[in-house]
Amino acid sequence: MADPQEDVRWWAARGIAELPGPAATALLCEALQDPAASVRQCAALGLGQLIDTSSIDDLIQRLDDLDPMTAALSATALEKMVSRPCQLSLKRLALAHIVYVCLLFEHWRASATNVRFQLYFLP
Repeated sequence: MADPQEDVRWWAARGIAELPGPAATALLCEALQDPAASVRQCAALGLGQLIDTSSIDDLIQRLDDLDPMTAALSATALEKMVSRPCQLSLKRLALAHIVYVCLLFEHWRASATNVRFQLYFLP
């Protein structure tokens, strides 16, 4: 992930996303900090495939990424984790939803365009 070429880092993230386990999750969380938006997008998409709850905090930080696609892919990855039965603390899960809704509202207010979002209520 330290290669100077963006394409190499993107392909590395893409390959890592196919590997199961905590080592892959850690590398993709690192890739979420990459300066290139395409690498961050690939990392968020990969974390959505892995559905490892240890990546929740890193994905929450990307919800306000300057790149809208990275933010959307991070939100989608979080949504997959929420909809899958797993052992999450209710507090962290609620925080993820609150942050996501607040950021969507702020983007909507700043752009004055129609933004669709859903509120999810836990049973």
